[in-house]
Amino acid sequence: MEDDVARAARAKKGCPFLSTEQAAFYLGLSARKLQAMRADGSGPTFRRHSRYVRYHIEDLDIWSKGSAAQGARGASACMRDAGCASARAQDAGHA
Repeated sequence: MEDDVARAARAKKGCPFLSTEQAAFYLGLSARKLQAMRADGSGPTFRRHSRYVRYHIEDLDIWSKGSAAQGARGASACMRDAGCASARAQDAGHA
């Protein structure tokens, strides 16, 4: 774990490209979760350098900021939709 922290810190100071494991650690996700998000297209922008997948640290920051903002909007919309759905369910129960 300490090695991952040190590698991520060095990457931020030096090379801006992170491996999947480093990027996942930087974002607070598991490497498997980041791989799954990459596969379904919901994760941050990545690059292939030969056979290696790399994430640019600025892309991770942009994605993280966008996910936080989108998550907040999505949560309020979900609450509104849930409220509408529960109201419809109550109406159906009283009919």
